Amino acid sequence: MELRGQITTKCPPEFMVAIMRNPTALAQLLPAGSRIEAIAEDSYSFKVSKDVGPITLTLPGKLQLRAKGGGHDQTLTVHAAHLIGGKVDMELNVAIVNDGGMTRLTYEGDLTASGLAGRVLQEHRARANHSLKAALMRLKLHAEKQFDRAAPI
Repeated sequence: MELRGQITTKCPPEFMVAIMRNPTALAQLLPAGSRIEAIAEDSYSFKVSKDVGPITLTLPGKLQLRAKGGGHDQTLTVHAAHLIGGKVDMELNVAIVNDGGMTRLTYEGDLTASGLAGRVLQEHRARANHSLKAALMRLKLHAEKQFDRAAPI
């Protein structure tokens, strides 16, 4: 599945990169009740449980965020394996640029899945971009709240 979109925020690019590397902030990307923890400088383990229709899909996995090029751009790589079969892989390139006083995050990438996770995601394919944008909006709102708290009065 192709993922693509953009969001804007008042936070500067370097602040957004710092937020994206904070496990507490990254938790904003995950559904309620999920866990995430740092395991290395740019790697995180997570466990997502989400009700999808009559079943609960539980996906433990790893997330890696690494700088791409010399600017603020990042590559987000996710690998998760369902407990009873199937896997989910996502690679998302995030371009982070200052655009006239606002910061624009433009993202594009691919999501692939197999097994039970693949069948569930295939059925909900139309919502993939919507769900990703909603997750990034939660991250944006968390970042802006932290930025407002850090800003001198």
